[in-house]
Amino acid sequence: MGHHTSTSETNILYKITGYKIKKNTKMTVWYHLTTIFRRCLFAYRHRLFLPIAGIILLVVAFITTLAFTSTAFAAPNVSRTIGFQGRLLNSAEAPVPDGYYNVQFKLYEGGTGTEEGNPNGELVWTETHVNNGDPEGGVQVKNGFLSVDLGSVTPFGSNVDWDNDTIWLSINVAGNTVACSDFGDEGCEADGEMLPMRRITATPYAINSGSVNGKTANDLVQLGQGIQTDSTTGSSIFINKTGDGNLIQLQNAADDVFVVNKHGDIEFGGSRNHLIGVQDAPADTEGAHLGISAANGGAGDGSNGGTLSLQGGNAGGLNGNGGDVIISGGSGEGTGADGLVIISTPTFKTSEQQVCDEDCIVTQSSIDNNGAIVLSAGEPGLTFTFNDPTRTTAGRVIYVTSSTISERFTLAINGGVGADNTITMKPNMTATLFWNGSDWTTSSLSSGTEAPLQRGTADNVQIGTGSEDANTTLITLDKSTSAPVITDESLVGSMYYDTTIGAVQCYEADGWGNCGASPDTFVSLSPEYASAVTQGSNDGTFTSSICSDELGINNGTNNEPAICGTNETHNFYGWTTDQVTTQSKSIFVTYELPNTFKEFVEGSTSLLAKTDSVDAHVSYQVYRKSSTGLTACGTPTTASTGVQSSWLTEVTEGTADPAECGFEAGDSIVIKVTLQSVDDAHAYASTLKFAFSNK
Repeated sequence: MGHHTSTSETNILYKITGYKIKKNTKMTVWYHLTTIFRRCLFAYRHRLFLPIAGIILLVVAFITTLAFTSTAFAAPNVSRTIGFQGRLLNSAEAPVPDGYYNVQFKLYEGGTGTEEGNPNGELVWTETHVNNGDPEGGVQVKNGFLSVDLGSVTPFGSNVDWDNDTIWLSINVAGNTVACSDFGDEGCEADGEMLPMRRITATPYAINSGSVNGKTANDLVQLGQGIQTDSTTGSSIFINKTGDGNLIQLQNAADDVFVVNKHGDIEFGGSRNHLIGVQDAPADTEGAHLGISAANGGAGDGSNGGTLSLQGGNAGGLNGNGGDVIISGGSGEGTGADGLVIISTPTFKTSEQQVCDEDCIVTQSSIDNNGAIVLSAGEPGLTFTFNDPTRTTAGRVIYVTSSTISERFTLAINGGVGADNTITMKPNMTATLFWNGSDWTTSSLSSGTEAPLQRGTADNVQIGTGSEDANTTLITLDKSTSAPVITDESLVGSMYYDTTIGAVQCYEADGWGNCGASPDTFVSLSPEYASAVTQGSNDGTFTSSICSDELGINNGTNNEPAICGTNETHNFYGWTTDQVTTQSKSIFVTYELPNTFKEFVEGSTSLLAKTDSVDAHVSYQVYRKSSTGLTACGTPTTASTGVQSSWLTEVTEGTADPAECGFEAGDSIVIKVTLQSVDDAHAYASTLKFAFSNK
């Protein structure tokens, strides 16, 4: 590389002198400029001396060939460094000795580049080449020439804005000592940044980067400009995404407007409403169809079709409502009808079954979020209150269904059947409710497990139309081989068909019996028995008294015997003795049967009794008294013996039962109650019961 000493402006090499660094000292800077830069003169003030063979002022002449790449097209692995060349001279304008020098490069954005530190600019990148104990470290200088790939030690990354028009390169030299580990510290003091700094300019190939492989922007596809035509048979655009990131990401003012991620999912920006549509058809032309379809199942068994989901947006805040899904047909014109929404195989979102064992309110979220609601009453006669929806837009349809195991209950709404706005729901019954914007209305009721009833003109219940025709409405009762057990007295009047008896049975105040038969007579005698007499002169104590937990009498408090337990109250006869041999006391009660007497009810005769010791015993014997005399019915029935913590009810059985003793109207039933005690044991007798039917 030749050197020219001519000061002609046409020469490549320029000499600038006259800048004083120290007393009687000049700084001469040589710049060898390649033809890729415009010819300029640069002066650097050199403030420090380099320790080379005495105190020698070092200056630099450098050739700056700066470019990211020498190619004009995009390569898969482009070098991310900048080639820099220069020549380092001493104050005598001679090359410095060969060696490895400690050099620091900096890039500034903005400013003038005429002062050290470039005060009005921003330092964006620094790279330091030091020996750091390695004789061949730093930047190699040979015959004064040096060549460095900027960015090879400290990558530029995204620190430098290469679109910035003003980028200054700064150079600072700190000798060639191998003891330099921290640039600028003791042992490798820096001379200071050479001034003025060098402004980065473009290379011809960089200018050519405005085109791709020789094609200018007008040759490329541009948005919003012209019509592009592709006559090839392959794909016009083919992108094979193998890494992370989106396939397409379009923005407006830095906000995402349209995104296609690497999986092909499409997402619109959230700052405004969006529409997917087909362009309007020309005049007198039917509009084009728009189809949205999930994938069909593949070949082979069990290949189900894909699910197509349409969903409103989820609420994002506390107590917020979800977005609606509106499906509507197109509007008709003139006499044309609006388009229909056709659902071929409908189903409805169904709530979890709500079970109540007492009056309750239908869960509001079930009303707001479901098309079908399942209710179940654990007890008969309950009321479910059905409130208005939270969102009052008209058109909601909800199917309210009672489960198959539900008891009958009342559904209370503001649009129910009758003046009280209620619907009687039977097991497996469905009520269809329609919301008109202010009230629920009932559009239909299914029959359920039980036949629906009709309300008559008064408070009676009408079954059928009440007319005489061929289509007679029948009422069918449940069947059973024996009488159902009923503990709810509100069910008096109930009926069932007894398959054992072969007749309809009715539940009356005195229990189950033939419907329409004369009512049974139930007799309950509590001590003291009416017209009763006692017999026996044995030694002991006989009393008639009462025990009551509620009244605190003979319940174990106040030094009294515990004859009654919790929640018990009984009238009773009591017998005890301090004798060591059995002592007895008998009570006789006589009841004359009326002329309407038909027969005793089997299993209805009983005595309530209690004993507190194995030495106490209570029994009773039934006798039939007729015009021919007194006849014993079987043998005595033991009511209680031994230690009993609660009162016992013992029923007569077999021949001891008066139902088996041949009683007739006009006879009397005589019952003998016997109390026995030994050695302070206690025997108690209370209520005596029997029942008979009438003619």
